[in-house]
Amino acid sequence: MSSSGSVVERLLLSLEGAPVTDLADTAYEVLADEVGLKRLWVYLADYGEKELVPVRGRLASPAPHPLPMESSQAGEAYMRRRHVLEERPGGPILWVPLHRRSECLGVVGFGADAPAEVFADLAGPVALVLAACIQDSRSCSDTYEIVRGARQMELAATMQWQMLPLGGYSDPEVEVAGRLEPAYDVGGDAFDFAVNDRSIDLAIFDAMGHGLQSTLLSQLAVGAYRFSRRRRDDLRAVAAEMDQAVAIYGGGERFVTAHVCRISLGEGVVRWLNIGHPLPVLIRDDVVEPLGPSDPTLPLGLGGEPTQVHERQLEPGDVVVLYSDGVVEGRSPDGEPFGLDRFTREKMRALAETGELGPAVRHVLQQVTAHVSGPLQDDSTIVALRWKGRS
Repeated sequence: MSSSGSVVERLLLSLEGAPVTDLADTAYEVLADEVGLKRLWVYLADYGEKELVPVRGRLASPAPHPLPMESSQAGEAYMRRRHVLEERPGGPILWVPLHRRSECLGVVGFGADAPAEVFADLAGPVALVLAACIQDSRSCSDTYEIVRGARQMELAATMQWQMLPLGGYSDPEVEVAGRLEPAYDVGGDAFDFAVNDRSIDLAIFDAMGHGLQSTLLSQLAVGAYRFSRRRRDDLRAVAAEMDQAVAIYGGGERFVTAHVCRISLGEGVVRWLNIGHPLPVLIRDDVVEPLGPSDPTLPLGLGGEPTQVHERQLEPGDVVVLYSDGVVEGRSPDGEPFGLDRFTREKMRALAETGELGPAVRHVLQQVTAHVSGPLQDDSTIVALRWKGRS
């Protein structure tokens, strides 16, 4: 058997020259030759994270049906971000998460006579390589987006998802996770983040209304945000740039609320501007509290003047949670709102159970959807950041 290093090297070279639509088959060919792999199954999570959908292949095709996220061992590997060994009549399958940074795209299943021995050191690196290639392919192929359910999306949702950053990021100093619902019919919500030299910028947006007009508004706000942020403008200048862009398009009659933060990774100081948006919460040592003073300005597009930039010192392990009003205002059939208390309670419970921001964000949005017991009337977005301390 070849060493794990040489196998990964050959896999990288083979995938680099393969058609972007044949990544699963190419990986299977390399691993079957190098380590005697019998099966290689690639499943991607659908946009709503309800099921794992198979990526079809010519050589090692998976079963012809999706796998439920909540009641399959492949789903357990995805949700818990860990390897899961499933015993099957045709031989065991080792399910491994497809990670890209801390975002999980799906799972890959390895089938061999002795997966625990053959893939002890190999499964993780192979999954990382496949995840990177699948993620990169989104800029030049629709194959994997269609697998995830792109054909079921409304136009506004398609535009919104294309604008969003990675759903997760992690390094030795910081962890970020964000998600919005409903996945297939989103409108005016968005979030964005960027890790730069010794700092991370984080923002959340909620455009007036719903549907295509709201999506265009939020895209304009995010575009202006990135434009100003990349010039390394201070937060007041960032807010002014966004306000001007939205005002030109909206004519003073349409607006976007936002909350923009900048965190110094070395010192753990968070600075923020609240632009008509719900105030984020801070989770520290199992205690939830407002991040700090709100002092909001008028929403973007209405000519509000940025006020004081607030700041707060974070402690290692602190979690800052930004959210849109759709999270706390989602109402049950009898009219009861989900509420801030329930939101923070569910967030705390999910963090205690999983320890990771991505699954915790997913859990809370599932609870909002269950509380509403039907289609969400407003977008619900959560983006959370954990400062780990100095690396």
